[in-house]
Amino acid sequence: MIYTAAPTAPLRALVAGHVPTSPREADARVRFLAELDRLADPCNEHADPVHVTASAIVVGTRGTVLHLHKRLGRWMQPGGHIDPGEAPPDAARREAIEELGLTVVHPDDGPRLIHLDVHQAALGHTHLDLRYLLIGSAGDPHPPPGRTRSRHPWPPRRPMAASRTRRSRSSEHTTPPSGATAAPAAGGEPRGALVRLGGCGGDGRRGPRVRPGDRPGAVGGAVSDETFDRLLAVQDLDTLITQLTHRRVVLAERAGLRGIDAELGALANEEADLAARRQELVAAQKDLEAQIAVITARSTGIEQRMYAARGTSARDLQAMDEEVRHLHQRQSELEEEELVAMVDQEPIDAALAALAARVAPMEDKAAQLRAEVAEGQAGIDAELATATATRAAEAAQLPPALADRYEALRARLKGTGAARLIGHHCDGCHLELSAVEIERIRATTPDTVATCEQCGRILVPT
Repeated sequence: MIYTAAPTAPLRALVAGHVPTSPREADARVRFLAELDRLADPCNEHADPVHVTASAIVVGTRGTVLHLHKRLGRWMQPGGHIDPGEAPPDAARREAIEELGLTVVHPDDGPRLIHLDVHQAALGHTHLDLRYLLIGSAGDPHPPPGRTRSRHPWPPRRPMAASRTRRSRSSEHTTPPSGATAAPAAGGEPRGALVRLGGCGGDGRRGPRVRPGDRPGAVGGAVSDETFDRLLAVQDLDTLITQLTHRRVVLAERAGLRGIDAELGALANEEADLAARRQELVAAQKDLEAQIAVITARSTGIEQRMYAARGTSARDLQAMDEEVRHLHQRQSELEEEELVAMVDQEPIDAALAALAARVAPMEDKAAQLRAEVAEGQAGIDAELATATATRAAEAAQLPPALADRYEALRARLKGTGAARLIGHHCDGCHLELSAVEIERIRATTPDTVATCEQCGRILVPT
């Protein structure tokens, strides 16, 4: 096939004189002009991976007509490569007639360029697309077999203003969802109630039995007020240590971090699935490109032999021409399959980009929460260290018998071995002692250790 290079100057003047209507089109115009300055034969698809194509925005009294691509399953405007010696407006009209099976003409005042677009295509090509306005007849399109699915390409009847709106949208390659006619897509213990008790609880049941040795005077030896104060200080420190340990485990920031980590894990799994699907499509695309390259080399070799042949029989030339035709047909089929693979990657790339946009702020938040958890733990650990050291120093000064009695009670009674006697109430079990018991405790000597008749905790009158 012999190509005659299309003149670049008229194309450049056409593109330079076009007024973009969107930021994307403005970027396309800049790219167009830069490539036209570089390309020696801009309309030749075999001369450079970047080349000029032509497509048609077909409108009529019934709206805008698109064709449903047989492999992509998308409504698209007709268009394609420019044949040797063909002007872009003629190529746009030819493609529209071939793909739609509809009579189309340029406006009465001549070809009208209405949009520019630059987009990726099969085989790693980049299309510099010139989009022309064409007028379609009012009849039904009759696309040839294999060109499109048997779907009615015309949208419902609508005013021409609506058609112009559709035209501009379709020019951005926006396609409707499947099944549409041709519309565009677009710390401490809990305190209970005070109960008046004699020998029984308020519900008629007896309170906890006081074990032998839990009565006043069970701990012998002199016990000073200072010792009782130290015992309460040890109990307060034990309560504080318990509260700090619980706070360390249930930091609010830790709970938030667990939630974010779980969501990040789910997003990571979703990203891995998408990446695997995309890799399959990329592998399929590369395989198709390899097959296309083999066919292209084969057809090029045969064409060169045909052009260089001298004295070759007509039958041989006809056989070679037939083989070239079949090779071009197979190449076209493979290119469409490759385009499908490329198009199928687009929603995956968009989903991966959306995931990345979601993950980035979540990772920032997770890092912030980890820092807050570490800071909170460090503060609590410092308090725990101080409280533990102070507790050890205070407990070392308690009489051994009293310290052992306290530790045994604390282990049995949920961490509280000693409690204040406030009025008639034990601050450990929060129950009211009988008047007789209170009188007996008040009557004991100051160095006597008293215990609560209800819970058995060491009582320290205040």
